[in-house]
Amino acid sequence: MSTFVFCGTGNRRNGTFTPLEEWMREKYVFLLLRRIPFFGNYYTQKSFNIWRKHIGQRHFDRVRDALVKKLFFAKPAFLAALCQICAHVDKLSELAMLNLTTNRLYNYDEFSTLQTEQRLANVSPAMEVITEKVQEILATICLEAKKQAKIYRESVRDEAELDDTIGVNLHQTRGSKVQSMVSIKQEKIERAKTYRRVVAEEKMLGNFIRLADYMFVEGLAHRAITAAMELLSVLDFCRSSTDKSPKGVFLTTVTFGETAITFTPDEAAILHVVNNAMDGVVQVVQSAPRILHMRVFLPFLETKFNEINPHSIVKMTPFFSQLREAIDHVVRSDFDEARKYSQVFRKL
Repeated sequence: MSTFVFCGTGNRRNGTFTPLEEWMREKYVFLLLRRIPFFGNYYTQKSFNIWRKHIGQRHFDRVRDALVKKLFFAKPAFLAALCQICAHVDKLSELAMLNLTTNRLYNYDEFSTLQTEQRLANVSPAMEVITEKVQEILATICLEAKKQAKIYRESVRDEAELDDTIGVNLHQTRGSKVQSMVSIKQEKIERAKTYRRVVAEEKMLGNFIRLADYMFVEGLAHRAITAAMELLSVLDFCRSSTDKSPKGVFLTTVTFGETAITFTPDEAAILHVVNNAMDGVVQVVQSAPRILHMRVFLPFLETKFNEINPHSIVKMTPFFSQLREAIDHVVRSDFDEARKYSQVFRKL
């Protein structure tokens, strides 16, 4: 470095010659840039970001592995059975809980009889068929899991030998194929891993049975709520329909008395038959066979659990309560409009 030139050596042979004035200017600019937080903390922040990325990835891997050990969707042994159970539970949405036909008139007794026959002749048998199919799937997966666990337990003399990862086979039989130490070590690792997986899957059978029962109950509760939606849409069809002459739902007879106008059946009777139909839907959901109560699965349910009640789920759902209130409102509003309309004929 001289009063005129700054020499920076990149290697032994070549050097970079920079005028001192330019070097001072670049140094000044560099120091100004270092005062900006982004550039001043760049290397520190970059090192921290790299560290945080690896720590985050490690935490993600740890959480993912923990979920894989618990999620049935992540286990090939349960995935196929779970998909089949989902398919059968989805068939609950196709059940006709109520015998309803849009733009058709019903007598009071006819409507009540049709709903009772629908529940007894169609809904209950269909739910039993679905339950039996789910039971068959669960019985198959439980039998296979217990069989695999039994085979591996019989093949292991002591669980302590599963921790042996030395590439030497101490129990090699005469005439067997000679293996390398690497292949023996890998085989022991895979054997221990498979053993632990099979035993863990056997212990998860109780939770899998409980999950299937919860799925079935949820399907029943959802179908009961959608049945209320269907009844409301049928009752409200006359108001929202573009048909010029909608028929309505119930037949009533209007009697003009000397002092009042009476309907037969009246508002209370129609509300009673409609509410009975919805109560019947909730009762048939409650009476559906439960998977948890089947004797074949009791050995797998050793721990205590809180049993869910489909009746309580449906009754405590706010949307279901809103639908019931909307159904009552439609019936009352229709009778109010009928009374106002009949007053016109009374004055004639």
